[in-house]
Amino acid sequence: EHRSGPLPLSIFDHASMTLVLVGYADDERPDDFIVALKNLRTRCRQTLHDASAHLNRYWCDFKSYLEEDEQFEVSKIDDLWMHVHPGDTVYISRRPYGDKKIYAQIECSCDWELEHGLQLVLREGLVISKLGPFDGHLSNSDAYDDPALETVVYHGLND
Repeated sequence: EHRSGPLPLSIFDHASMTLVLVGYADDERPDDFIVALKNLRTRCRQTLHDASAHLNRYWCDFKSYLEEDEQFEVSKIDDLWMHVHPGDTVYISRRPYGDKKIYAQIECSCDWELEHGLQLVLREGLVISKLGPFDGHLSNSDAYDDPALETVVYHGLND
């Protein structure tokens, strides 16, 4: 595994994060990691906002389980991102199944799900392709062993 020093990421308002390349040294196409890394470094906050509808579904699924003093309101769904707090490490690895592309995985905490937090996965460092409670899988298809979930970003509690 290759580990960077802290680097600012625009996607999280230039928060410094360590990037860890998992499997890079043994990969048959290590340049794919570099492309994904560069893509991730160029992402801005809009990348998060593009996934706000999925984040809202996650929030709504858990809101009813919160105690009254834990609940909060947002005036627009993009404001939910103010309740997400990224960790300090991004893991970049090749997905072992399906498309076998490079994915960047970020574990975050969020104000409504303290136990499992929020996992963000960006396919090739470009777009959020999976969002939800942290389970360590790079896609919902892998998590549920269901090819029909290949393009599902958020797999809800009632799905």
